[in-house]
Amino acid sequence: MKKATEDIYTNEIMFTRDVIEKFAREYTICPFEFSLYLSYFSEVIICDYNYAFCPKSHLKRYFEEKNYEPILLVDESHNLVSRSKSMYSAELLKSSIIKLKKLLKNEKIRVNQEINSLVKNFDNLGDKKSLFINELTNEFIDSFDRLFYKLNKYLAENADFSERDEVITIYFEMNDFSRILEYFNDAYKVRIETKGDVKVSLICLDASEFLFNTVSNFCYGTVFFSATLSPLEYYKQLITQGEGEHIVLKSPFPKENLNIIVQDSISTKYRNRDDSVSEIVKTIKTMIDNKKGKFIVFFPSYTYLEKVNNSLDVNINKVTQRRDMTYKERSVFLDKFKEEESIIGLFVMGGIFAEGIDYVGDMLDGVIIVGVGLPMYGDYNNMLKSYFDEKFGNGFDYAYTFPGINKVIQAVGRLIRTEIDTGVAILIDERFSNYKYRNLFPPEWSHYKVINDTNEIKKKIGLFWSDKFENR
Repeated sequence: MKKATEDIYTNEIMFTRDVIEKFAREYTICPFEFSLYLSYFSEVIICDYNYAFCPKSHLKRYFEEKNYEPILLVDESHNLVSRSKSMYSAELLKSSIIKLKKLLKNEKIRVNQEINSLVKNFDNLGDKKSLFINELTNEFIDSFDRLFYKLNKYLAENADFSERDEVITIYFEMNDFSRILEYFNDAYKVRIETKGDVKVSLICLDASEFLFNTVSNFCYGTVFFSATLSPLEYYKQLITQGEGEHIVLKSPFPKENLNIIVQDSISTKYRNRDDSVSEIVKTIKTMIDNKKGKFIVFFPSYTYLEKVNNSLDVNINKVTQRRDMTYKERSVFLDKFKEEESIIGLFVMGGIFAEGIDYVGDMLDGVIIVGVGLPMYGDYNNMLKSYFDEKFGNGFDYAYTFPGINKVIQAVGRLIRTEIDTGVAILIDERFSNYKYRNLFPPEWSHYKVINDTNEIKKKIGLFWSDKFENR
């Protein structure tokens, strides 16, 4: 390891994955361990959130020991709220425990009693397809702990047996579950699902305590930043429990480069969606008839997207996001967006086309946002609402309104990425004229206009593009 380190420092200044793998092959060492070792001597480490905040994969040398106290710069911090809840959640399948019994039947370990006990506790959870409970029984946890202890001990003492790889896979599932059990508190619920397999999920509703513990106890200092930490108090509460200083910087982009229109005569509420399709199609046509260019329409769901897509003129050049689209297919879509002179993208808010992509320069001329981005109503989000009602008193906003408006801001944010970008954004929904939503608009939207007549929208857009063309 030492010779490889001396060599890489002599010949390289940036240790990318390709560079690390090249030297690891040359010196026959593990590239991951090599990267960890190199981190000791590096001034800047670029990594995923997991390596700092996830209890299952964080770098122990930095975030469990107080020897280093790194300075954290956390980009795109608005994503940390949902990511952190996922990091502090875990699940356990009944089928995994039954499979473990089969895998170990020819081994020296005697775990039938522990496995049978845990399977029985799975069966005692009931037969409802899905339900939430406050906590697992002591009997379930005790039977799990006994089995996990025996399995852990056996694997430590037996490095080589025929089914070891498959057993290790189940062991890691149990290890994650065991680790998250240690964090279980009032910010958790247990979900029981019995459709097909039986699954027990430890669901974290609020990871702010754990995030704040990391930055306050193991870091010299931390800066969380994003272009869309809005509303600010929501993110401060759910990332640092309201602690820390904050600063809001003015957008560097001229606000006159964004022509933002609110069309509040159309209701996109679930019960009104079928009736809204023809009006949305009319607005899309108004946008694309005004200028040959590239436009994106963002929807709150795939079903809504498909309804509008089926009503659009078949001759319109368009690309449509699918539910199962891969990142490779996303790249193909983006290439088509770059190449085509005139095209429409029909995408979903909060999806792979709505965040983390820079549509720079002539790559995007306008966006239409359909709806206020509310997450789907259901058991999980209603449970979040109840939790935040008790904690802050405004659970609906924390579970629905704030995550929704952030998706809207993210989607509009695809439009203006540099000081010279220009574009039109139309926000479609009657709720956008409600004071609560207007109060959540970023300052750079302060010049928005409410226009409902499509002829007036056409005129407003036309004047905007004429002005921008003349000033080029």
